[in-house]
Amino acid sequence: MADTEIYVDGVASQFIQAVNSYADVMRKKLINEFAPDNNDPGLLVLDACRVEEDRYFLDKLQLDMEPIAKDIRESHVGDKETATDTTVADRVNELFDTIKKHTDVEGNSDFLQILTTQFGLEIGLNPNAMSPDEIETLHGLFLRSKKYKQVMNQMKNKKLKKRK
Repeated sequence: MADTEIYVDGVASQFIQAVNSYADVMRKKLINEFAPDNNDPGLLVLDACRVEEDRYFLDKLQLDMEPIAKDIRESHVGDKETATDTTVADRVNELFDTIKKHTDVEGNSDFLQILTTQFGLEIGLNPNAMSPDEIETLHGLFLRSKKYKQVMNQMKNKKLKKRK
């Protein structure tokens, strides 16, 4: 907070301006007396000595705030509003694992059960904790869904093509 106050109140501005002015005077004096080329080490050092006031304080404030922000982030990892570290790849792998669990040895899957399980997982409900009545209700809703009917028709068409 002290660094913020120093920046906002302009306390250090005079000192930064003095350092920059001194570097400018020395640069001019060096050029007038010795006429060095632009790549002269002395000129390069004087150029590097210039302090960009805003950049200096913003960098300083970032260094001050970074550990604070990280601590706050770590303490809020479990909050509902906090994003998870789960990636899209993780989600896809979970979906495939779910499908594998509900696919029998012959490769037939109970698509309705997969949908129910995935839906439960999406809304944060353990699919294994659902009562038979809840599962039946979900199945009824899925069976009435246009999307479900489209997928089922596509699956039937694929099976018919394989048989031919």
